[in-house]
Amino acid sequence: MEKAYEIMSRGWAIGSDAFKDKLLEDHKVTSRSRARASKKVAEIRHRQWSQSLAPLLANLSTNQKRDHRKSAHWKVRIAAHMKANTSVSYAWLAAHLHMGSPLYVSKHVGLFKKLNGKA
Repeated sequence: MEKAYEIMSRGWAIGSDAFKDKLLEDHKVTSRSRARASKKVAEIRHRQWSQSLAPLLANLSTNQKRDHRKSAHWKVRIAAHMKANTSVSYAWLAAHLHMGSPLYVSKHVGLFKKLNGKA
């Protein structure tokens, strides 16, 4: 049985050279379409995340706005809220809240959840 499967599995496609060329071209078109769609989806997500972030930032006090530390409590609280309520990535949060690396944001959000019983 394995021998029969091995024989059937030779090569990447069964068919003429013209058929294989057509498959390659179709794959290129599909890949380009997916890349364009992926960029559009990413842009939509980024806009949604920005819209979710704006009111949270607007509600900050003047004193909170002055605290620019990467691990400022308000930044961590907002990051935790965004992670709990949106599909936001740690990379996006790190960039938009000026919190350093995505790993750093993840660490602080995890600690925040643990300390606040939301883990």
